[in-house]
Amino acid sequence: MVIGNNANHHILKYLIMKIILTSLLVTFTLFCFAQEKALNNYLLIRIALEHDIYKNSARNFWIIQAEVGNEAANVFYSLKKYNLKKNAVNTEAYFYYNHADTATNFYNFFTSPTEALNFIADNGWTLITIYTDIYSSYNNEKNGNGDTVPVTTVGSIPVFCFKK
Repeated sequence: MVIGNNANHHILKYLIMKIILTSLLVTFTLFCFAQEKALNNYLLIRIALEHDIYKNSARNFWIIQAEVGNEAANVFYSLKKYNLKKNAVNTEAYFYYNHADTATNFYNFFTSPTEALNFIADNGWTLITIYTDIYSSYNNEKNGNGDTVPVTTVGSIPVFCFKK
């Protein structure tokens, strides 16, 4: 009988050790996966059309308007404004469409929305969805009698949602 109890005791110790080791392995694996999964950063961006009011030509360009206060969006906040005035002195930076591979300073001046989206993608952001931001205001217009009347205007702009 002593032999049987001793064998049962060893089997019980073996099962307990196996359960402890399995739970430690599962806990360690979950801990490792939790450490690997980085937090995602999300960013809302509008790409707005700007007009070159200093030239007679119909030259337009696009600028990136990133939401304010996103720590992961510093690359967009550091884009330089390009001054279009004649004889203006601009800070040294590159246009994205004509930049060197080592360029880090860029103007917030893009030839198309596609070029702006490529700049965003090149900085590690992935587009996840697009929605339309609708806004309204009013302008004072003259009617047929020459009286000024408020006229409602409605507009919209796409808002691009990115994840990094």
